[in-house]
Amino acid sequence: MRRWGVAATAAVMMLAGCSGHASPGASESSSESEAATPSASASAAGRISAAPPERPAVMDNNTEEGAAAAVAYYIRQSLYAEATGDDSELQAMSGPGCKPCQYFVDRVHDENRGQWLEIPDVDVLDTHVFPSEQHDGAFHVELTVRRGEAEVIDPQGIRGPIGSQDAVIGFDAAQESGGWQMLDGAIQADENASPEATE
Repeated sequence: MRRWGVAATAAVMMLAGCSGHASPGASESSSESEAATPSASASAAGRISAAPPERPAVMDNNTEEGAAAAVAYYIRQSLYAEATGDDSELQAMSGPGCKPCQYFVDRVHDENRGQWLEIPDVDVLDTHVFPSEQHDGAFHVELTVRRGEAEVIDPQGIRGPIGSQDAVIGFDAAQESGGWQMLDGAIQADENASPEATE
């Protein structure tokens, strides 16, 4: 069993699709996405107007399936919140000690990044769930996900393409009275690389 450390900033930014103030025309390695990008429109400030991700019903269950669905939903919420500015659900699911969670929340309110990512598809390619070694009653969820192709949009509304990319995501998640919370996690940009281990 692996235990994951906190995600490196670059890896989390990979999932978000941005890297500092790169021009909208910059692109990553591309692969074809199986599902269509959700319809959305850019505001004058670069934010997106779009419907939030659909909450899976299986998240009601305190099971391995419920935990896996919650982590996938959380990742989709992070991308939705960054694009739209609506981080209410993201904040509700972010545990107080979860450093990658705080990074996602901070990005929502960072008005100086110079560009915004259109909401991409997130396809789950592989799932592993087992009891957390660090948090009693929690599940450790490892997902291999593919962030689909999308566009980055600058404050003037200028669009540029960004390619799809795979990542391996690990989160400790627990179902509490208010719903699922992410307790800690890590994101590894290269799906073939081993996540950072912790003691």
